[in-house]
This record gives sequence, structure tokens and C-alpha cells, in this order.
Amino acid sequence: MLILLLIKFTLILAIAGLLNSGLRKAPASTRHLIWLSALGGVFLLPLLSVILPALSFRLAHPGQGLIEITQTLSLGVSHRNFLDLGTPLICCWLSGVVAGVVRALYAAIAVRTLARNSRPLHAPEYRVPILISNGETMPLVFRLFKPTVILPASAADWSERKRRLVLLHELAHIQRRDLWSQALAQWVTIVYWFHPLVWFAARRMQSESEMACDESVVRSGVTPSDYAAELLDVARSLQWRKSWSGRALAVARNSHLESRVHAILGGVRRGSIWTRIAVLSVVVAILLSAALRPEPSLVPRIYELPSSTILIREQPVYPEAAKRRGISGIVTIRAHVAPDGGIKEVECLSGPDDTLKSAAIEAVRHWRYQPVSVEGYTIIKIYFSLYK
Repeated sequence: MLILLLIKFTLILAIAGLLNSGLRKAPASTRHLIWLSALGGVFLLPLLSVILPALSFRLAHPGQGLIEITQTLSLGVSHRNFLDLGTPLICCWLSGVVAGVVRALYAAIAVRTLARNSRPLHAPEYRVPILISNGETMPLVFRLFKPTVILPASAADWSERKRRLVLLHELAHIQRRDLWSQALAQWVTIVYWFHPLVWFAARRMQSESEMACDESVVRSGVTPSDYAAELLDVARSLQWRKSWSGRALAVARNSHLESRVHAILGGVRRGSIWTRIAVLSVVVAILLSAALRPEPSLVPRIYELPSSTILIREQPVYPEAAKRRGISGIVTIRAHVAPDGGIKEVECLSGPDDTLKSAAIEAVRHWRYQPVSVEGYTIIKIYFSLYK
């Protein structure tokens, strides 16, 4: 059920947001992990909903359940399908997905072009490939399987101290595998581009990723004020191209720069038992959302099936025992009609006598309707009368 799935997405992301709002004094790495868990849960929820054991519950609202009428007409019901929402809606979603994929490919080509026009920097002590670009671009790291750092052209003239601070930040991205989490966030925003909370979560996760790397640099022994000063200097002197978003991580993007500086100057924060509980809460929320599934229900749609749609109508046999005792009356039956027109189940709702009920049930079991694309129940009234 698409709507139920979207509700689960919203709840998971809302829980992550509420937990992070209460963990402002926790390490940025913890808040990043919460957002990563939430986005990962959103990405995997359709699969988890299939493989996890179901915790079923019944949806109860005025539009569901069985609707009965007191005429010999069929009140059909159909299983609502995503396709019922119409081709235009599907085309709109696919257009958004295609636009997201094109944007991701453009970003990948732009970063690869930048790398192709760069020259290598000999710095074996950092144990990762480092390139010097031919322009004043923001320092960044890219490539999932072979992470590479790109520095601006002016980095060749930087002091060893400044270059070390910038590279420590980029190396922290590599050690934390932030490129992988960023790739996950990008695919979630591509698939669920229409959900505003998905975009909010992806942006917040990226911001927390930068702060977590800042914490890593400060934790290495760098003076917070010195690092904050270098960060501001890099942000003022270099440029970041928005087209690179999703394919690279940079040290000093202008977004959330002020909050990053405040966090750096505030010192390194340490985690607590509550941060672990918060992360665990998101994981539990994801698993419960995947396991909770409503019992199969039917969305009512009225289809009047006239008598002409009955292909086979076996006439009930008036029981001799009922005739001898002078028993007559109306037997009301509810029959479950399958899409192929056959009778799947018969239930007697009321009747004056057990023998009349049995006769009516036995006859209706052999009825057959014209095949239709719906499945539902029909109320049948059979009149047993001793007088013409």
C-alpha cells in the first residue's frame, strides 16, 4: 500500500529529526549516524517489509470492511492498485527520477573532468591520491572505490600547516566512508524526490558529516581557533560548484559554515548512553515500520450485477420436512463471489428454519456469475413460500 509506505517514511524521518533536535550537544557523528540510519531505513523499507515477519493489524475506518445491501445485487470490491492512481502520476514520478539521474550523471562528469585536468601532488605520507586542479576550486574528495582528494591550484603555495589541516578534514571523510553515505542519500532523494522530509534529512546528514570531520580534526590535537580561522579563509578564497553535490565532499562549503565554526570553537563533544539509545530507537522504528502491515483489506466499490450476469442459478429444493410442518419464510445469504464468477464461500445470515437454510446454501454454492475484474460479496434473499 503506497500511502501506508509514505506514512512510514514520514514517521521514520520525523523520529530521526526529533531525536537529533534533542541531541544538539551530542557529537556530530552521532547525529549523522541517526540521519544515515533513517535514510537507509527509508531506502530499504520496501525490501524489509517483504522479508521481515509481519505484525498484522486491522485498519478500521468508514471506507473499509464489507458493505451489504438487502437486494439481490452484488456489492463488489476491488483491490486498489498503485496503477489506479493514473498514468499521469506515474509519468510525473518517473520524470522526477530521470531528472535526478541526469543531475547525478552531470555531477559525476563535472568532477571527473576536474580530476582529468588536474596534476598529481607527491605526498606519500597521506596514503591517498592527491591532485592539484588547474583552478581555484574548493578542496574535495571523490570516488567511492579509490577515494581521491583534489586541492585548488593555490594549494601548491600553501603552508604545510594549512595544507595539513585541509587534508585532515578530507581524510576524515574517507575514514568515515562519507562518500558511501552521501551516495545513499543521493539515491534516496532521486527515488523519493517528491518527499520534502527526504531532502531535509539528506541536507542535514551532509551538514552533520562536515561537522563530524571538523571534530575529527580537532580531536587530532589541532587548536580549535586555528582550524576555524583556516576554514573561514578557505571558504572566502575558493569556490564550490553546486553541480558537484552528491559526487564529492568539500572542506568548506558555505552552507552551515557559521554553525560549523561555532561547533569547532565549542570544543569536542563526547557521546553518552543517550546517544546510543537514540540511534537504537531509529533502528527499532525502522524494523517496526517494516514489520507492521495491515491485514489484507478491500476498498469498497459498488458494482451492481443484474440478474443477467448470473450464468448458472440452481433452484433451491423445498425440503419435504419443512413442507410437512408448514414452515416458510425468507433465507438471507451472503455469498463471496470470486473474480472468475464462482462462489468461494456461502454464509447464512438469517432464516426461519435450519432445513430451509441448508437448502438455500446448497443451491447457492452452485451459482456462477459472469467473470468480472472485481471480488466481493453479494446478499441473496431466497423466498420459500407454500402458497402460489
